[in-house]
Amino acid sequence: MRNRILYWAATAPVLFALGAGGVGDVLRIPSVVEGMTRLGYPEYFCVILGVWKVLGCAGSGDAWSAAAEGVGVRGRGI
Repeated sequence: MRNRILYWAATAPVLFALGAGGVGDVLRIPSVVEGMTRLGYPEYFCVILGVWKVLGCAGSGDAWSAAAEGVGVRGRGI
């Protein structure tokens, strides 16, 4: 039980930040699009990156599933 509490105390803020950033990318919030275009990326790249962030967040939420953990780790690496 203690391990689960520690896991979620450490993981929840990271998942929230990752998920919120992914939703912002998918919704093409103007400040996000401006930052991405300033870095030289095309606008559509925001959507691609956002989808991968949200999928990585969803995969990381299920800590005890080996398949979901692999997807989550790959999604966070983007």
